[in-house]
Amino acid sequence: LSHDIKGHVAAIKSCLDAASMFDSPEKIRKFDRLALERTEQLSEFIMNLLRITRLRMNKQSELTDFSLKTTLEQVIDLNRVFADKKQILIQDELNDNGISFRGNRFSIEEVFNNLIQNAIKYTNIKGKVSVKLFYRQKTFVVEIEDTGIGIPESEQRNIFTEFYRAQNARQLDREGDGLGLAIVKQIVENHQGKINLKSKENQGTKFTVILQQR
Repeated sequence: LSHDIKGHVAAIKSCLDAASMFDSPEKIRKFDRLALERTEQLSEFIMNLLRITRLRMNKQSELTDFSLKTTLEQVIDLNRVFADKKQILIQDELNDNGISFRGNRFSIEEVFNNLIQNAIKYTNIKGKVSVKLFYRQKTFVVEIEDTGIGIPESEQRNIFTEFYRAQNARQLDREGDGLGLAIVKQIVENHQGKINLKSKENQGTKFTVILQQR
């Protein structure tokens, strides 16, 4: 944790020091922009850290009845623009039998958004992301599956650990903080649910979220 924070702060300081050495407005703007980018990354890192801390300290949250199907549809629509840029096809099959789920809608939306964004991020151009929702025996099951880079088998047991990122994910995107899936797992568990992972390197990943009707 301290290593990540020190790294961001050192990079910001280096950029500002460099900017102070130049008279050229163009060069100053360049280093100011780099400092701003690292500041935004550090801010996001700290907000995620605070988010997971709050989730662990306070498991009580405002509960409402809402449609998981509608929530998933909205999250999918929000992420289609990112999928379209990579020519990724999003297929959905959503059926909740018209039954509402009781929980914190904002947090559950965050779970779906994180998993779908990751599926798009780690899927190659012209790949596919599948989102399924079904209801059986008083249980909602959401499956989010992609045809992406997958997670090495030896690293799968750590994938929900705070600050942990698989090696192939770090190679593809160096700026992640390794907190997203930890937050997802904490939210699901706060709703007395479970999240499972099935993945094969270079073939894809499937996350399954299981939530009980309450």
